[in-house]
Amino acid sequence: MMKGFIQNVNMKHIYAQIKTIYQFILTLTLFISGLTPCYSQTGCINGYVMLQDGKPVCNLRITLPENSSSTLTDAKGRFEILNLKSGDYTINISTDEQLIKTETISVTTNNIAETNIVIPGIDSQYLSEIMINGSHTKYVTEKPSGSLRIGSPLIEVPQNITVINARTIRDIGVNTTDDILRTAAGVLPGNNAGQDIYTMIRGSTTQNSILRNGVGSGYYYNMNPDAAMIDRVEFIKGPAGFMISNANPGGIINIITKQPVHEKTLRVEAGYGSWNMLRTSIDLGGEIKKRRAFTYRFNAGVQRQRRHYRYGYFNKYFIAGAFQYDIKQSTNLVFEYNFMEGKSLDDVRYLPSVNGKLFVVPNDILISDPNASGVSSHDHYFKLNLYHKFSKHWSLNTHAGVVFGKWHANGMKLDEIHHNNIVSDDTIYRYTYKDKYDNKLYNAIVFLQGEYNTGRHLQHNILIGLDFGKRFARDSFFVKTDNKHNLYYPDPAYHIPTQALNHFEATIYENIASSHYEALYLQDHLKIYNKVILTLAMRYTICRTPSSSDKSLTQTDKKITPRLGLTYLINSNLSLYALTDEAFVPQIGRNFAGRQFEPLTGNNKEIGLKSFWFERKFCINLTVYRTVRNNALAIDPDYPDFQKATGQSVTKGIELDIIGQISKSISILANYAYTDSRVTKSNNLAEIGLYTFNSPVHNIANLFIKYKFTDKALKGLSFSAGLQYKDKFSSSYSENSYLPGYTLLEAGLSYAYRQWYLNFNVYNLTNRKYINFGSKYNDTDWVYAPGPPLNFRLAIGFRLG
Repeated sequence: MMKGFIQNVNMKHIYAQIKTIYQFILTLTLFISGLTPCYSQTGCINGYVMLQDGKPVCNLRITLPENSSSTLTDAKGRFEILNLKSGDYTINISTDEQLIKTETISVTTNNIAETNIVIPGIDSQYLSEIMINGSHTKYVTEKPSGSLRIGSPLIEVPQNITVINARTIRDIGVNTTDDILRTAAGVLPGNNAGQDIYTMIRGSTTQNSILRNGVGSGYYYNMNPDAAMIDRVEFIKGPAGFMISNANPGGIINIITKQPVHEKTLRVEAGYGSWNMLRTSIDLGGEIKKRRAFTYRFNAGVQRQRRHYRYGYFNKYFIAGAFQYDIKQSTNLVFEYNFMEGKSLDDVRYLPSVNGKLFVVPNDILISDPNASGVSSHDHYFKLNLYHKFSKHWSLNTHAGVVFGKWHANGMKLDEIHHNNIVSDDTIYRYTYKDKYDNKLYNAIVFLQGEYNTGRHLQHNILIGLDFGKRFARDSFFVKTDNKHNLYYPDPAYHIPTQALNHFEATIYENIASSHYEALYLQDHLKIYNKVILTLAMRYTICRTPSSSDKSLTQTDKKITPRLGLTYLINSNLSLYALTDEAFVPQIGRNFAGRQFEPLTGNNKEIGLKSFWFERKFCINLTVYRTVRNNALAIDPDYPDFQKATGQSVTKGIELDIIGQISKSISILANYAYTDSRVTKSNNLAEIGLYTFNSPVHNIANLFIKYKFTDKALKGLSFSAGLQYKDKFSSSYSENSYLPGYTLLEAGLSYAYRQWYLNFNVYNLTNRKYINFGSKYNDTDWVYAPGPPLNFRLAIGFRLG
């Protein structure tokens, strides 16, 4: 399986990279060992587990993941866990699908902490286990969400999956999904403006592979979700069709919004930041009128902000609600609705270079005009989920989702379409445009999941599922060139008459595209002697794409995509894996010439290591991979508002993810990716061997460290520091042309007192000029999107539960 993979990788370079990473891990481990205090004195927890009527719950497993120990309650429901380090512990009581109760207990040295756990309104046969976690495990996530369908612990899954939870998101102090993207190795934010999302994973664009609670494959979300809505973000590297519908070969991003809870939850936050940023958000959850069968979660927020350039602004608001009805102990129904709306003066703001020099045009200049209608967008998201548990080992899950929205824009852009030189004699050539994009998606999923044994040492985890999807998109693009409204950038004049900005005689481009698909997928996650796990899976997809010009003509694509994985559990905290997988993604839409896109296909081969350290406070994952993409779409540098197919590209690389707490005071998030992504097939021979457009050459790294004071005098105070590094990146399809990389620094200070907290974060500390995205449009010049200068965010909040 791996022979072809090894032959196609520059092993000398890979070995050098692995050696460097190994030395880094070894040095970090020694550093951590020196920082982490050695506790020789311990305490314990004991108590009883009972139902609401007072009956004991016997033979229920109580697990302490930190040291892989567990115990069973006795006939009286009693349990005891010894040798616990002093600190706060969270007791999580759950069924296979739902966390039903959370309690907190403190353990002190040489003392016994007693607790009686009362199970609220659940038959004991539906309980899965009780987990007792130390407070330091909040950064490390051990299981994926239910929307990924796999149901196995991440350490057993033969694929690189990185999960960033809400605690980490709050510590970094971010407000948007775009900011969260840098928390995983090999994931690169694109030219995002706060509304739509553009991302690269392993050298592949993934704007149609960003999902919400498992819904949205093939849907281009028009709004960037707010961090206040998010419970966790799952980064799945490589194909994931067996998990979530059709998936890009580079990977997918699954955003999990906050879900209903039984415990009362309240969080209110207000924020202020650079360029008069004002925002507020609220998070509510709990039971409805103390009826345990009905639970809810409600999030809402609003933000208003100017941009760092003239007349620029960005406003948004969101509502995210979820309601759960426990029909009976084995069956529940969840309904979700999200609405997000955004308004800005322009989309991504590009600036032109002048005679091959960057940053000549002032960074505070507006390319569009304040009288333009600007960009307005919104998304409506509906999801219904019915879950039924037949027995302790078998369950049925059904999802039905509808997403629809719009992205409408009007303004002015740099005119590289009609002018070989955008800038001449200090004058910037512009064109007036209007773009109307509307889209919708219908999605239904049903899957059966269960476990059974064949013999004493063979355990099967079976997944059988069906996917149904229907997508529709309409895009109308208007362009008007009028040299009367060019911009003299040393002294720009604005406020063009509104009529001149909105009157268009003809449509230069219109595309109506739709498709629908059905898919069957099967998987057996076979565990042998609790040591070796063989993953056998396949997905069969049928996709039908009607012709937009002749409805009687339909293109039908069929594909079987197999998956083979092997995991070896060295122990409960360390595993090695190997994987080969394939991808098949029908692509709707057409290029600038009006040609319909062929399906995207590809394959991925990877080997990796997953590990927990220091009693599962800390995890380190390392992956080496090779990914092939055929017919991948990317932004067309000649027509930036359109996409083009790129033939074939191959990405080879290494990814390292580190997250967790290394002591009671210190937490860390670090990632590094070595990415070599190149074009290997193209109709234009000159393109072969070039780096994939917008792909870095070769390194991306991020670091975030937080120190929390634990002594009484400074308790509640913490500070943080961070770093972002990006290598130079490709800016052309036709030549070796690059835009410069950058290193950005950030810092933060926070304080918590009882239910109140205060966070202050500063970004781009050195006020560095840098470029997020760009492309070369002639022999000497680029258009590029500069990043924001030095800026800050301040948040104050109140939380309960």
